[in-house]
Amino acid sequence: AYLTLEKAYLADTARTAREKLLDFVGQSLRICTGDSVLYKAFIHAMKYPEQKALQRNEHRIYFRVLAELVALCRQEGSIHQAYDTDTVVEYLVTLHRGMLLEWRIYEGAFDIAARGMTMAEILLRGLEKPEESNIRRLVVFTAKCPLFLFTTPIFEKGPGKRPNAVDKPAGKCNTVNSSLSDSVKFLTKPRKEREEREGTPT
Repeated sequence: AYLTLEKAYLADTARTAREKLLDFVGQSLRICTGDSVLYKAFIHAMKYPEQKALQRNEHRIYFRVLAELVALCRQEGSIHQAYDTDTVVEYLVTLHRGMLLEWRIYEGAFDIAARGMTMAEILLRGLEKPEESNIRRLVVFTAKCPLFLFTTPIFEKGPGKRPNAVDKPAGKCNTVNSSLSDSVKFLTKPRKEREEREGTPT
């Protein structure tokens, strides 16, 4: 099935690479859930990760098609050049597998292809700009949000308090505001400075 899709995408000159990629996200989810043998193989591989059946393999057509479409998106500009093909492929594979698990948890109660394409669309929208631009959006968002969104005690529980919260010792409030502020300050630092602080190579 993946080989047929690959040939169709290569021959299709009407749609953009982005449209083809979103279509592949939906089609691959339909293929996995529509074939009971294939889906059982996925569950088996999840149960026995030491067999490494789900690890990335360039010889598998699924990974190859995904990488080809991501590379085309980078060429046309719908995915910014700051994001390399391998990284974006990993993002989409994670989305794919997460959707399969969620679909299983809710016993196929939703349209997995439609939901997967919606989530992929949101992901791709975020990849149109480089990382620094997305961080600036976060800063603007947090600057515009009311302070109470980050200072409301959300962990305490009892009469008149938010339900389904976890217990927390009385007298202690949520410290999201200060930790969020620290995170934003850290994220807005130059990439090299952040990597040096994290101890990761540039």
